[in-house]
Amino acid sequence: MKIDIREQLAGQIVDAIKSICDHDINFIKVDGYISASTNPERVGAYHEAGKNAAMTGKTVIVNNDNKLQGTRKGINMPIIHNGETVAVIGITGEPKEVQKYAYLAQRITLLLVKEHELELNNHDKKAQINYVIHSLIDEDNINIDFLKQVMRNAGIYDFEKDFTTVVIKVSSRYNPLNLSLIETDIVETIKQLEGSIYTFNYPNEYLIISDSSVLDKKLFILENLASRNKKILKIGIGDGRVITRQCESYKLANLALFCNNKEGTISRFSDLDIEILLSRVPLEFKNTFLQKTVENVNDEDREILKVYFEEDMSLKNTCDKLFMHKNTLQYKLNRIAANTGYNPRSFKDACVLYTALKILDISKN
Repeated sequence: MKIDIREQLAGQIVDAIKSICDHDINFIKVDGYISASTNPERVGAYHEAGKNAAMTGKTVIVNNDNKLQGTRKGINMPIIHNGETVAVIGITGEPKEVQKYAYLAQRITLLLVKEHELELNNHDKKAQINYVIHSLIDEDNINIDFLKQVMRNAGIYDFEKDFTTVVIKVSSRYNPLNLSLIETDIVETIKQLEGSIYTFNYPNEYLIISDSSVLDKKLFILENLASRNKKILKIGIGDGRVITRQCESYKLANLALFCNNKEGTISRFSDLDIEILLSRVPLEFKNTFLQKTVENVNDEDREILKVYFEEDMSLKNTCDKLFMHKNTLQYKLNRIAANTGYNPRSFKDACVLYTALKILDISKN
């Protein structure tokens, strides 16, 4: 691939070489025109010695000003990258004086050119992965050979196994301009999930498609990420599907997020049950159900019910968790029964109250 060295990079190169020698530096394109120089007046001028150096691939030394068109005393060195001349560096001055800088000038130029090439390659890879992920989750048509090639480039070779889509969402209350503050943590965490590709989805989420077996073994890595960034992000995980059906896994990951109203936590679709149904109930019906069941229950009693259900309706465990006397808990449960018409000590009534609390949780999202 022939690299295109643009004016910005050319300017960086002449400035870097200028820092090691007190002479004017010219960056000459292979067509003989100066695209960057420490002498602004020379930018855009034709440089015959530079053109000759580009054509022959050999250093051209000029001992007198204007001996060649647009040329001053100095040396003009071709920069050869991947067997091809990509530019010429000219150093203005007495040839014997400036020649001692020739090697360093060439090395600096090649290092910056190679660094630029790596950036371009990485950019191309990221663009391809971004295209692949969005094509998969949006259920767009995608060339299977291209898909496999991009995944091979990412180190994924088995396309028959299951993959899972993961959505990492940064809180909308967190300033998107400060996303870089946690970006490194997120990216370094994702890199530990072998067999994964990822992209950033503006303005505040990362999308990951991961080998399901790797994800199961290394779920703790994502749990630690969520724990480190409490009140900042939450994570939704879909279920395992073949690579071409990640649109479904993505929808389920978002459903898991929808049912989870706590930052700093992970919600897996596989952990959902009643939430799957409740998430699809129209808002009008939800409000009617809540008015009929828990409208008269205050925040304190709702918290008591929440712990009571978490402890499988065990009075002893609930008391231990809430640091409450058994008689006090029984009194409060009786009060809830009187206010709602549903007795938390009755299995059938408890199911109604449990459902109401689940609706409240989901409604917060």
